[in-house]
Amino acid sequence: MTCEAELLESLKHAKERAQAATAPRQPASAPVKFLTERAAGICDRFALGEQAALALSNEMTALRFLEVLAEKQLFPDGVRVLAHGLPKRDAVWWACLCLREALGGSPSAKVKPALEAAEKWAKSPSEENRRDAKMAGEIAGYGTPAGLAALAAFWSGGSMASADKPVLAPADHMTAEAVAGAVLVAAAGAAPDDVPKRQQRFLALGLALASGL
Repeated sequence: MTCEAELLESLKHAKERAQAATAPRQPASAPVKFLTERAAGICDRFALGEQAALALSNEMTALRFLEVLAEKQLFPDGVRVLAHGLPKRDAVWWACLCLREALGGSPSAKVKPALEAAEKWAKSPSEENRRDAKMAGEIAGYGTPAGLAALAAFWSGGSMASADKPVLAPADHMTAEAVAGAVLVAAAGAAPDDVPKRQQRFLALGLALASGL
């Protein structure tokens, strides 16, 4: 299956799950639920590209906007919509899935601890795991996708200051910004002609995660 076909299939499945989530007395998980929210409310949290901003209308759901962005091949904007719409744990886990695919079976010794720390926090979001993600991310470097994923976990809540200092809470959008950075930098590691395909693939992964595939 091509990356384009895979993305279309994920969008189709997400639409089915989103429709089911809006049925009376039908509980919806948070990842699916965000797809039914107004896209404009999500996009207020970050800066869309010019073409994406022109394509957004006030009545669009997040899912419909993602469909439009896919049709127009505005994949980086789609990545940002997903990063800001998904709950933080799901967003960090999505970034880790993308990184695992981009790095292959053997991440370098420098970045592997950061990726594992981000995964560990996403599975068990304790304060200890959040702090460990920061340390691992610093070693990997915040210019690397793994470092950004670990930073996204660290910025998920709590305090950015050391434990013995007054609380300095991260802004609510900071995890999403780091997740989007991790995903887009990971996609940019492909050969230039393959970057859009990798962005499509990563969007498909995010939609599959959101819709429970």
